[in-house]
Amino acid sequence: VKAEIAQFTVSKAGHAYLELIEELEGVKKASVQAIIWATSLSQLKLKLGDNYRALLKEGSEIVFLCRIEFHEIYGLKLRISDVDLSYTLGELEKRKQKNIEILKAQGLFTLNKRTFEGRVIQRIALITSMQAAALQDFMQHLLRNEQGYKFQIDHFEAKVQGHDSPQSLLTALSKIDTKKYDAVAFIRGGGSKIDLDAFN
Repeated sequence: VKAEIAQFTVSKAGHAYLELIEELEGVKKASVQAIIWATSLSQLKLKLGDNYRALLKEGSEIVFLCRIEFHEIYGLKLRISDVDLSYTLGELEKRKQKNIEILKAQGLFTLNKRTFEGRVIQRIALITSMQAAALQDFMQHLLRNEQGYKFQIDHFEAKVQGHDSPQSLLTALSKIDTKKYDAVAFIRGGGSKIDLDAFN
């Protein structure tokens, strides 16, 4: 089954409870409750690895294997036993390649390579989240640079993960007067392909 996760919660006992939906042009067309028992959830965590938190969350579209269960009191529910990671990664890769084709067609794909850089980039507009794991590392590298250069860093807050992060990154970029800076830097910590998809 292919569906979008509208709600995802994990109980103290380790069971995951989901509301799955199907939408058409932003309108909800179908909804069903689902469960992943603790034993299956533990197996999924091992299988998905770093992708687990990025895949099993509200807003994600997943393809999964399930059984239909019906209880006289609790009603109809899907019991999920497996999730197809290749579907999600395949969809992300298709979207990435499509975006690359658009950029190439518009002559934008190699624009950074053709941009003149001064000898020292010192005025930096930094787009990231204050909670990003890479922020501290980035600042420490600049402060401890071997040449002793001084940098002007102006921070523009943005979400770097989640379904609304692409718009957040674009909003931050739109606030920057590029004439005042030598470079704009987008940074975040490492992560799975799904975690990094916002930058695609």
